[in-house]
Amino acid sequence: MNTTKLILNYFETAELRRMIRNQEAVLTYESDNNIVSFDTMDEKDRARFIRIKKMLNDVAEAYGPTYIGLMGKGTKKPIEKILTEYQMPRNSFWIYVKAYIQSGFQDSSLVDKRSQKKSTGPNRHVVKAGRKRFDGLQNGVVLTQEVINQFEEFLQLYKKGRERTYKNAYAGLIEKYYTDSDGNRLPQSMIPTYNQFYFYCSQHISQKEKDIKKTSAQEQRNAKRLLLGSARKDAIRPGWIVEADAVEADFSIVSAMDKEQSIGRPIVYFLLDVQTSAIVAVSISLENNSMIGLTNLFLNLGDDKAEYAAKYGIEFDSGLWPSNFLPNEIRCDRGSDFKSHKFGEVCKRLGIIRTLEPGATGSLKSIVEQSFHQFQSSLRPEMIKKGLITERYDSNHHREAMLDIYSFTQLVINYVLMHNQRYMEGYPMGKEMYQKDIKPAPCTLWKYFCEIKGNPRPISQATYAQYLYDLLPEKQASLSRKGVILSGLHYINHESKLLEKMFRLGTKREKMKIRYDPRDVGTIYYMEDNKLYTLHLNDGIPNNAEYTGMTWAEYNEYDAHRRKLNREGKEHNLSVDMNLSKTYRNIIAANTTEHLANTTGIRDARCEEKNRINNENRVAQRLEKDEKQLCEEQMEKVSQNNPEHQEEDKNKDPFAPNLDFRAAMDMFEEGDF
Repeated sequence: MNTTKLILNYFETAELRRMIRNQEAVLTYESDNNIVSFDTMDEKDRARFIRIKKMLNDVAEAYGPTYIGLMGKGTKKPIEKILTEYQMPRNSFWIYVKAYIQSGFQDSSLVDKRSQKKSTGPNRHVVKAGRKRFDGLQNGVVLTQEVINQFEEFLQLYKKGRERTYKNAYAGLIEKYYTDSDGNRLPQSMIPTYNQFYFYCSQHISQKEKDIKKTSAQEQRNAKRLLLGSARKDAIRPGWIVEADAVEADFSIVSAMDKEQSIGRPIVYFLLDVQTSAIVAVSISLENNSMIGLTNLFLNLGDDKAEYAAKYGIEFDSGLWPSNFLPNEIRCDRGSDFKSHKFGEVCKRLGIIRTLEPGATGSLKSIVEQSFHQFQSSLRPEMIKKGLITERYDSNHHREAMLDIYSFTQLVINYVLMHNQRYMEGYPMGKEMYQKDIKPAPCTLWKYFCEIKGNPRPISQATYAQYLYDLLPEKQASLSRKGVILSGLHYINHESKLLEKMFRLGTKREKMKIRYDPRDVGTIYYMEDNKLYTLHLNDGIPNNAEYTGMTWAEYNEYDAHRRKLNREGKEHNLSVDMNLSKTYRNIIAANTTEHLANTTGIRDARCEEKNRINNENRVAQRLEKDEKQLCEEQMEKVSQNNPEHQEEDKNKDPFAPNLDFRAAMDMFEEGDF
């Protein structure tokens, strides 16, 4: 409502109820006095009103009842048609549409209020209002309509720039309207004072509008909204509502495979319980705004935390880190991972309500935001000269990085254990909590509220496989007698009913929905008869199983190269086919005769031709060819080793019979060699 632009906000019913309960939104009703009086209108105003109302009816027919089609910067053909039909300027059109929607579709918003006011004349003030100065000097001017228009002009200028001030706008006013031709300022009695300009501005701009103009609507709403409720109000028991967020840590780390190679910032995801502020799951990876990092967080939620920490050499009491449950609602920001369709599908499968907080309003999920701040603040002093990122020109964090992701995960786990035991001084305590001497630490509060309000939905051993399956993204593969084919890879399971289905398909193909793990190419999953089956890469197909152990990101690079080779291969084959066709035509053209072949005596001619072909393919002929080649090679060696005969050998026919060799062979046959 408090904007000069057409901005339509849409809320889910559950979110709107929560906002009304927390008094973040208020239901109001328009007064019934806003009516349109045709009796007081002249003919010009009445015709104008009827034309605008008809135009807005056409807009409602094209875009109502949601009007969501009005949003966006793309070309809108119905609006272009309306503008042409009613000869309406584009700016005026959007002003009428905005005013009509903001008023709740009341006709009174279309009436020019200026036409209903009684004119008091442009010079209703004949003397300057206000108390006279003690020194008797006249200061300031009478606020005529002309002066007010000047004030309004520079008030609008003040609104447009964040860095502009009232004094800056006042100086511009004096420079434009109250200087002579030589650029000298007029006498003080002929120019409005700063106080006059400031008073006018203060009466025509609210503090809220001023904050929005000088910062932004989001920042004003986040930093200066009324705090009439608490984020914990709707959390009816532990694990009922959780908050999730991710942050790029202010530290640079090194590769675990090469301690001298910096790899930049790690990405940390936190999942916190709203009622107790307990951290219930974490994810530390290099995946930013990624479904992999987000599903890592939910995988950690279902993990045994004692086993998880043991991999990093950390032991603790299991009561310090609550886990293995499904929340009812998750609050998150509008990051690309949280607002994605894939995460929305995951939440639907798990029965979790996803609440996307408005942009630039981190205070609406203040618990997880504060946890990130506390984590980084506690670690910064210990990371000086060890990869700490500072906002200084001489920050050398990548060169100073020392920790790998394994040791950084150890730091995060220890912080979680500390956080869940930390006493929260400002936690709102109930009367019974004081009576039972409950210490407001997250792990203590979790245990206390579970005893009196009940445990959250558990992830049991029986439902764990279903939980993992629901976290996996869905993809479409094809099923044939070759198995399940996905992105050029072949998968098979020899123990399922899939083989029978493959046999029945024969030469056909059938689409098949599967789930896959972005972290593993070697295995995909599908459900059959309410049972989870796994399909592995078929090692019976050459080179197919070589991709086992890769992630899909790694395989996609190979697959992109394969597609590139295929494109190049098609171009190559086209050239080969064109050359082959040309060769065919040349051979056929060279052997084409003008007479017809004789058809008598085919059997005898065929037999004669067959004997000729067989005679050309004798084995002895190939041996004689090899013997001749061997003789030539030996003659060449002798010629190279005997300089006296090199000149003679140059003029000698290389294919002439070697008489010396023939004589040697005759002597060998006669036994005189």
